[in-house]
Amino acid sequence: MVERALAVAWPGNARDSGRQPDHLPAVAVGGGERPQRDRGGPEYSDMTSLGNKWYLRQAAYMSMRRLGLDHINLYYLHQSTFTDVPFEQAIGTLAGMKADGLIRHIGLSNLSAEQLRTAMSISDIAAVTAHYNVAVRLGAAVRTVAEETGIVFSPWHPGAVPSGPEGEPFHAVIDPIAARLDVTPQQIALAWQLHHTATSLPVPGTTSVAHLHENLDAAGISLTQDEVDAITALAPEDD
Repeated sequence: MVERALAVAWPGNARDSGRQPDHLPAVAVGGGERPQRDRGGPEYSDMTSLGNKWYLRQAAYMSMRRLGLDHINLYYLHQSTFTDVPFEQAIGTLAGMKADGLIRHIGLSNLSAEQLRTAMSISDIAAVTAHYNVAVRLGAAVRTVAEETGIVFSPWHPGAVPSGPEGEPFHAVIDPIAARLDVTPQQIALAWQLHHTATSLPVPGTTSVAHLHENLDAAGISLTQDEVDAITALAPEDD
């Protein structure tokens, strides 16, 4: 899906040349093999993660072919546990792919802070993703390591704000801030990410151009330190 989006967004002459603009890193995700159930789509409850060097290299080559590239600027490993090889071996494979010029930078997803430190002992890590937002802080420990070491931290579901009764404490804090600035609660949630983590690069999803602009506008929102602290206090940061 990421590859298709980049293929649409990327001007044709740049794709044809096989060169990537410096400001548009191509992100491909490897490591997850999702069986298809009755050809009706992915069966997420039965996902097999492969990390052997043949699979990861083939996935990278296939991504490059689909994108029309001779290398990938940022290559994400989507999983951190594999059925065929240890985590360290998969990172070693990525390091080898980087040395060979297939990829320029390594990104990691769905891992622990300990695994991130292990990966950093094997190769340079450019970016990590984790589930982290105003209500869910599962990636808190990873965020801490990333910020301390200058690694880009890309939280997923970054602008999510709970709804219903469980969301009332969050809206009690966030909605007045949104009203003061004439923006949405989701934009405040994104702005909080940028204020809260120095190396934050949120990855919000969208299905419309209008929502895309709304997400981008969140980067220009200025929160006070008291507002940042109040939102941070809404959920525990379990490092």
